[in-house]
Amino acid sequence: MLKLFEASHLALDGEKIMDKAIMFSTKNHKTIISNSDVSTTKQLSTVLELLLHWRLEWYNVTRHIHEYGKVGNINFSLLKLAKLHFNMVVEESWDSRKFKLFTGLNNQKLLICCASQFEPQYKHVRIWLAKVYKFIITIDDVYDVYGSPQELELFTKAALYDTTNEITFEIQKVKGGKSVLPHLRKVWKDFCTALLVEAKWYNQGYTPSLQEYLNNGWISSGDSALSVHVLFGVAHEITEDVLDFLKNGEDLVYHISMIIRLTNDQGTSVEHIRSIITKTWKNINDQSIPKSPSLVPFAKYITNIARVSHFIYHNGDGYGVQDCETRDQIVSLLIEPLALD
Repeated sequence: MLKLFEASHLALDGEKIMDKAIMFSTKNHKTIISNSDVSTTKQLSTVLELLLHWRLEWYNVTRHIHEYGKVGNINFSLLKLAKLHFNMVVEESWDSRKFKLFTGLNNQKLLICCASQFEPQYKHVRIWLAKVYKFIITIDDVYDVYGSPQELELFTKAALYDTTNEITFEIQKVKGGKSVLPHLRKVWKDFCTALLVEAKWYNQGYTPSLQEYLNNGWISSGDSALSVHVLFGVAHEITEDVLDFLKNGEDLVYHISMIIRLTNDQGTSVEHIRSIITKTWKNINDQSIPKSPSLVPFAKYITNIARVSHFIYHNGDGYGVQDCETRDQIVSLLIEPLALD
């Protein structure tokens, strides 16, 4: 029943039989929970709240290690090997001299930078994303607090020139292949233009409709800019396939941005928001299956941004409330090695 529940959430939009499977398995799980012991209830409740498909891979690794250590009949050599592997990845993935780049980022941004592509070979990607996010934060603050619309337009042009050229140089130095400059210019221009729209709304005292706000907000959040950098970062080389995926993947980025917004709003109406999240994930499932097998990793790492949001908001507001258990979970997930005894 648990496997049916998990598998049914891999559905694509329009697969009615999978919708029935979700309803059937959810109903049965709730019945089982009401008649189970504390341990089983906790396990099933966790699955109902946060599906395997919606979780970060690296979070699953640590979770399975901890859970395996609690079972009665365990292979201690296998458990120690799993912990050693975890510790090796943590050690190889981090350079303490570079970690200062990540200070000042809130929980969500820190986790997106570091856990959405946790493998050691993507160390440089994490550093790029930290720089990108700090730039997003700086620009967002400037648009929120400082300057007239005319001054902001001048700032936008100057900031775009410096940032896109610096990041382009770093990507080309590591990756080679086709130039990414036109694509970075576009994504940063779109981001700044969306912020400029919000600044004009504020200065004019205009209240946008919900649809206007969402149409602009998924770009002004910065997630679309971040996704492009993730794509270029995990690519072995900037090829035509990579650029085609970027060109045709806007719907995927849009739905991922919506997941981030929706998980933040779950306190408003849990059941209603949950149903929208499930529907949005169906679109992500469909759009994250690229035509070329070589592009599957790109879709995975971009989709991991949505998984970060589920992790952050699973136990409340891990974004706005920084001094909470979420920060400790992130440290244990990314930095602290597991005890071998």
